[in-house]
Amino acid sequence: GNEDNAPVGAGGLMAKFNRCVNTLLMLDLSKLFQRDTDDVRSGSSLAIGLLIQYFTTCLACLILAFLRSYALTLVILASVPLLTFVQALSQRFAGPLVGREREATVRAASLIERAINAIATVKAFNAQQHEKEALLPHLGDINDTTIRVNGIWGLTSAVSQFVIMAMFVQCFWFGAKLVRSGTITPGD
Repeated sequence: GNEDNAPVGAGGLMAKFNRCVNTLLMLDLSKLFQRDTDDVRSGSSLAIGLLIQYFTTCLACLILAFLRSYALTLVILASVPLLTFVQALSQRFAGPLVGREREATVRAASLIERAINAIATVKAFNAQQHEKEALLPHLGDINDTTIRVNGIWGLTSAVSQFVIMAMFVQCFWFGAKLVRSGTITPGD
């Protein structure tokens, strides 16, 4: 129906999971795979369309900018290597932390899944506190790692914004210099 094409929020994920489990239980695998294929197809078609749109827009803007004033365009593009370096440095430091966060999340999810699958045993032996104590170190590791990753990404965002704003200031200054020298017009 229409509900399959609607965006799935946090509350809808459980319903979708239950639908998948029920489909598996009824052994109607073709229906499950068809839904997943449709989801992948619709998600990737939107992303590919946006990628083509953004690439075309960027290319057209670069061509127009070079036609108007190649010198000003080169001054604008001078910040691209610095931004690339900042992003690469960010990924170099954040990458291992993200991997560590994922591993801790997998360990925590395994503990939770084991406890849920044996919920009757946990209740029978009154082991809720034991399960909680086994889980807390993993949650603490996830929390600590997440704080460090967010710090790196926050610093990266701040540096990137500074470079972009500095590029604007530099371009306005250089553009005004080109206008004063008569190389380009104010309209350019």
